[in-house]
Amino acid sequence: MVTQTADGKMLFQFYRPGARQVVITGDFNGWQKSFHMARGRDGWWRAQVELAPGTYRFRYLADGDWYTDYAAFGLEPGPFGWNSVLKVDPAATEITAAKTAAAPATVEPQVRLPAAAGQPVDPRYPTAVGLAGEADEPPSPPRRVRRRPALAH
Repeated sequence: MVTQTADGKMLFQFYRPGARQVVITGDFNGWQKSFHMARGRDGWWRAQVELAPGTYRFRYLADGDWYTDYAAFGLEPGPFGWNSVLKVDPAATEITAAKTAAAPATVEPQVRLPAAAGQPVDPRYPTAVGLAGEADEPPSPPRRVRRRPALAH
């Protein structure tokens, strides 16, 4: 499941309680295993990723097995199975900044902080942001799925 936060970051959530390691791969990071997710006590793996507005394809890789996010914005067939589709809208802060920049007033430039101390940030590439305080969240109750019996034809 992927949602866009108010500040424009994408929050990835993937339920795999028995996994030891989960990463997000996609065309936004060259399908590399560079975005590691953090495991919560509730069995959900989470990560926030800052991406430029646009449409992307991605999949989860958990302990060497590929998974498609069927709750994403869409699906597309890829060379190795179904890819999840992610649509990143411009953040409300970016829209406000663009309107303010168009006004005939002096506006301070927006500064993007580096991902790690001492490393410059290239705005062309996304950065992953860990979720602080996640271990303090109370565990969520397990989701139950009820299936209806098949109807006879």
